[in-house]
Formats: sequence, structure tokens, C-alpha cells
Amino acid sequence: MCLAVVVGILSIAIGIYIKEGHSRASEDKIPSNQVASGEKRLQLSGDDQLPSGNNKLPKVQDGNERNRRSVLFLNDEWGTSKGGISSVNRQLALQARDAGYAVYVTVLGPPSDEDKKDAEDNGIKLIRAETIPDIDQNINLNMLNNAHQRYFPSLEKNMTNLDVIVGHVPITSEGALNIKQKRFPKAKVYLFTHVIPQDTDFHRGRSYKLGDIETKVDTIIQQAEQADLIFSVGPKVYKKFKNEFRGSEVNDNKHKEFIPIPDSSFFDLNLQPFAKDDAYEILTVGRVSNVENLKGYDIVAAALGKVATISSSVMDGLLWRIRGISEENKDESLAFIKKHLKSVNGNLLDIYPLQYGTQKLVTQDIQKSRLFLMPSRTEPFGMVGLEAMAAGIPVLVTANSGLADFLKEHFPKHMHDSMIVSKLGKTDIDTDADIDIWVNRITDVLLNKYSDTFDLARQVKDKLTEMKSHPNSQIFEDELKKLK
Repeated sequence: MCLAVVVGILSIAIGIYIKEGHSRASEDKIPSNQVASGEKRLQLSGDDQLPSGNNKLPKVQDGNERNRRSVLFLNDEWGTSKGGISSVNRQLALQARDAGYAVYVTVLGPPSDEDKKDAEDNGIKLIRAETIPDIDQNINLNMLNNAHQRYFPSLEKNMTNLDVIVGHVPITSEGALNIKQKRFPKAKVYLFTHVIPQDTDFHRGRSYKLGDIETKVDTIIQQAEQADLIFSVGPKVYKKFKNEFRGSEVNDNKHKEFIPIPDSSFFDLNLQPFAKDDAYEILTVGRVSNVENLKGYDIVAAALGKVATISSSVMDGLLWRIRGISEENKDESLAFIKKHLKSVNGNLLDIYPLQYGTQKLVTQDIQKSRLFLMPSRTEPFGMVGLEAMAAGIPVLVTANSGLADFLKEHFPKHMHDSMIVSKLGKTDIDTDADIDIWVNRITDVLLNKYSDTFDLARQVKDKLTEMKSHPNSQIFEDELKKLK
């Protein structure tokens, strides 16, 4: 094969890689020594091309920069194409920068030009894997968790004064503890936990073992005991693990609640209400494959199918914009959705499947939609729902979520009542009744109370703006400042 053809194939592959983002093993899965399946292979072209596994990338900085007090964030990307954890990681990195630290963030695959520019503009230094995985291996989180010395051999050269290593439970917490033990013994480890396996695994739509769930919870407890601080993201995760930590070495001084704040790109949106004759589009954002039941895609498909039928004489079509379909699993995901549309004769609903995207793409989706839905059967927090609220779009969220708990704790009753959809249960026993509840709430917003709901969404946005300075949103930055 000629060189030009090879270069062309590699360029196409890397373009697909950047557009789709390599998939995590599973954000509720405690990392192990096994290579995750279904990952995109690391393929390099142009300036990124390395002819052998022993070649190194340039150091991330020179001069006195490496002597600054610093914080290392372990994640697979700088951008936000994978949602929740990546969005929180970005916020934390910016807070560390604001606290006066040099900030380093690991990335596993080639960052997009947009991510490179964003990191540079924000004073963040990206550290890429320095060697290429073997041809029969894939990009996976084990590169950080257990193989960090092979793929990131120059960490000590890049940072001589590392104060804190930040890891995320369950994807990079193991790596944070290993890197401290083997390479930076004086550094502190701060872990952020985003998951509640004992709540979510039951709904994953695939076989599971009760012992596996207990093992995941026990691993989180053990990692929390080894960390210097453990932050739970949102009130639901915090309360769950406050109880799980009973009898362990994790006390209230070590365990903190962290409230994430959406990126400014959401707050900067100035949405205008839709006219009655404008398009009717509904937006959901979140991974679909393997979590269809957990994320309530059966419920929302059936509910929107019914809404489209009920309102056909009033609306000139209803479209469901689904941001979160993976290219490799699109056939299975769409078959699942169509199955539940067919169950309610929902043939009048149009669907628009979209790959999971960055915050920039989500903000564009929000501007085209009248209503945002988060129908999960259970959700540890619900970062994307919070981002939608920051944008000012009307939002309906499941009552079984950390976001609903957050709204009840910090917003007036008339506000959280307008956004929280009560559910009859977390199991499939009440699915039909829950579908009808969602139908009524969606129809009420679209046809009866859209103007009032939109005005209330603006008030929610204003209230959320005030939350930026809330102690639980600043607690990580405050802890960093104590070290200086």
C-alpha cells in the first residue's frame, strides 16, 4: 500500500477518534488490570506520529515552571465529550489554577485542536501518554491505573513539587493511589466519587452478581481510607457514602460534599422563548448503550410517543433530539428506542440520534429545544441536568436523582416542584404508571404552561448563578489553599 493511502487512512481514523471519543470502560466500574473492551485504538498521524513505542513526546514545560507547586488531575480527556466526570474534572482543574497552582491533566488519546487551545487559554498543561500501546491493545484507563510508569514515565521530570493528585472514583482513583505510592510519596491524594453502585447496577440491563456490587462498594471504602480527602459529588452520593463509611477509617473531617457548578458557556446562553408555531423539540443528553433502562430511555420513548399522538392536532410534529448514541452501538440503541415507541403506537414522533458531544455541542442542542428531560430510574447526581438549568431551558428531572435532592435543599418549593417528576418506584413494576406521569408533565409544559415554565426556568438560572460561591462548590479550592 502506498504511503499516501496509509496517511489518508490514519487521518480518517484519528478524525473519527476525536469526534466520537474513546469510550471509558464504564464509569461505575472499579478499574482492574484487564484491558477494557470496545475501546478505540490509539492511531497517530502528522505531528503526533511516533514510529516506535520507545519514542517520547516533548516535555510539557521548561524552565522554572516545573518547580511551581502543582496539582495533577488523572483523567482520560481534557474536553467534556464524556459528560459528568470530565465536566467536573475541568471545573476542579480551573479551581486549582485559581488557587495559584500549576495544573497538569493527563489525556490518553490525541487531544483535539479545540481541547489543546482551550487548555492553553486556561493555563492548563496537558500530559499525553508518551508511548504507543502495542498493536493488539487499546487505549484504556489501565494506562493510568496500573501501567502509568510505562505510558507516563516522565511525570517526575515534569513536576518536582507535586502537592496533590486528584483521581475520580471509579475511573482513576486506583491510579491516583498507585502514583502516590510508587512515585510521589509526599503528595496528597484527593478522590472524587461520582457513583453509587448499589443503586445503579440493578438497572444496567445486563447480568450482574450481588457480590460484584458489594465488591465495588468495598473497594470505594478502601480507596477512601487510603486517600487524604474524599469528596462525594452531590448530596445523594454524599449521604449514601456517609452511611457506608460507618465503621471505617473515613470520618466527617475526611469526607466532604462537593457541589459542581456548570461551565460558564451554559450560564452565558441567553435563551428566548419559542413561539407557538415554532418547532417542538425535546432534548435528552447521556450515554444510551448498555444503560437504556438505567437512564429511563424506555420510559421517555414511550412517553414522548404518547405525547406526539396526543398533541398531533396542536403541534406540527414533535422531535426527540437524542444526544448520546454511539456509532458502534447505534443499531442496538435505536432498536431499543423504536421498540418502546412501537409499544404505544408512537409513530408520529420523529427522532434525531446524535453522538455524545462536548459542552459546545450540548449548548447548541439546548438552544434548539423547548424542554430538557432527565428520566433516569436512578441517578447519583445528574450534571447534564444542572448544565441545562444553568442555560435557562425548562427542565424535568427524575425524583430519584442527586440533582432532585440538590434542588430540594437549595431552591424554593415552587421552583423544585416545577422541575422534579415524582416516580412511583425504581423497579419496572410501576413503569406504565411512570410513563403516564411523564406524559402529563411533558404535555403540561409544552401545551399549557410553556410561558410560565420558561419564566421560572430563568429564575432557576439566576438562583443557580448565586450558587457559584456556595461553600460546597468552593470546598476543593479552599482545601488547596490550606496547603499553601
